[in-house]
This record gives sequence, C-alpha cells and structure tokens, in this order.
Amino acid sequence: MPSPEPKPYITALPLYGTGASEGTGTQTVVKLSSNESALGPSPEAERVYGELTPSPNRYPEAGGHELWDALADVHGIETQRIFGSNGSDHIIYLLLGAYAGPGDEVVVTEYATIAPSRRVCLCAFLVAGVDGMALSTSMAMRASRQCSPVYGFECRSRDIAKNQPC
Repeated sequence: MPSPEPKPYITALPLYGTGASEGTGTQTVVKLSSNESALGPSPEAERVYGELTPSPNRYPEAGGHELWDALADVHGIETQRIFGSNGSDHIIYLLLGAYAGPGDEVVVTEYATIAPSRRVCLCAFLVAGVDGMALSTSMAMRASRQCSPVYGFECRSRDIAKNQPC
C-alpha cells in the first residue's frame, strides 16, 4: 500500500501568522484579531504581571519546542520528527482530518472518544476487534486503532472480512 498523502485542501492551507501589533503609522493601535481587549489590561494587572515575567505574552507558546528539541537530541533524530499533542485521541483526530475523507474506510476498535473523528473525515468506519483488524489489511484502510483493553463491542471477524457493518 502506498504511503497516504494529505488531502489537497490540507496542504493548500496557509501557515498561521499573527497580525501586526505596531508599525501601522497611526498613534493608537487597537488590535482585535487575537482576542485582545480594546481597552487593554488595567495598570495594576500590568504591574503585577510585569513583576512575574520580563516579557509577557498574551498566549503561551502553542507547541513545546524546547521539549521537542531536547527529545530530538536525546533520541538522535530531527526535531521535525517529534509531534506533541493533547493525547492519542487528539493525534487520531488530526490524522483522520488530514488523510481520510469521503470514500475512505477506517478500521477502529470501538472507543467512545473516537466519535468526533467520525464527523471530521466523513469516511466509513468499520468497527473491529483485534482479529478483525488483522483481516482488514486488504481494505482501503487509511488508519487503524487498537485499544487495550477493548472498550465497547467487537465485530465478528467474518463480518469485517465481508466488509459488512457490525
């Protein structure tokens, strides 16, 4: 099976960049594109926050780049090969959103938190036990998931082999 490719609309997305905060040629800049208040923080809040950190930011860094760099060094790999997330379900959600779509089949074991991923990729989900997943390798499978212990129910292997819903 060839390596999956992200959907074209995923690769066409522009990289996120923050809006301009200064240098607009006006004396007062009221930036509302990143959830800032038009009034700004109170002077007392600025004073207290200034005592806590020399360079306050409105949002923390989106990724754990220092951690990723350290992990890459420890394991002798490139930082670009490190991926952090809010947990395995978040990774599954992101992968399915990027690689699976209408007409694709995804074989999973039944697990309550996989439900949002079903909505994001609009693809056929076949629910299988571990035995059924082994039989499904000839299907147009984009992703698989094995939970331990298996939650929910398991399909009979013959149902999966016949590409039938459970």
